Amino acid sequence: MILKDLSIKSFIQKRVGNMKKYYYIIGIILLIVFVLGCAKKSEKIDDIAICQNYKTDAAKNFCFINSALSEKTTKYCSVTVDEEQCHRVLLNEYHEPAFCSSISEQKFKDKCYKYIGEFYNVSIYCMSISNTDLRDTCYGKVASSKRNSSICNGILNQTVKDICYGINVLTKDDLPICYKIKDASIRDECIKDMAINGQNVSACSDIKKTTTKDTCLQAIASIKGG
Repeated sequence: MILKDLSIKSFIQKRVGNMKKYYYIIGIILLIVFVLGCAKKSEKIDDIAICQNYKTDAAKNFCFINSALSEKTTKYCSVTVDEEQCHRVLLNEYHEPAFCSSISEQKFKDKCYKYIGEFYNVSIYCMSISNTDLRDTCYGKVASSKRNSSICNGILNQTVKDICYGINVLTKDDLPICYKIKDASIRDECIKDMAINGQNVSACSDIKKTTTKDTCLQAIASIKGG
């Protein structure tokens, strides 16, 4: 019975000893993770401090931009000498939707979506722009690059939309697009060009400005007269 008790006691002591070793190892691992985390945080702080220690603005700028590129983040751009340059470098390197969506600063996020919209000629990226002026510009440039007047429909500013329609009509079949234009002078020029293109005399009569209408009729008469 005594031997049995000693055996149980030995087993318990051994078990407790193993558990102590287990918790000791876990504690060491957690300590290492904590120290590494602090070191990493300290390293990021040191990156800014190191860059700020450079003597010239050009050297500081170069250092901050390199840090922004290596970490794929815009946070260094706010402390650079030239924030716009930092943004441009990042966009040239990471012109992808995932990068744009990761940006917290709305102003730069808009620039990012505008950049990739125009870079890839894809108007869907223009839709993600919150600033209306930038969004309108993005739609206009993509429409012109693709020669697709339907993309102009997304533009809010009427003058920009009118210009977009006017420069993206291509054939006589595009004449109906001219009538979407609100600005009279742009609309007249659009109708004139499409009427001459299709030798459509009746379309010339829709032109409001007399001199533009006469030019339209004379051009068609000249074409038909040989």
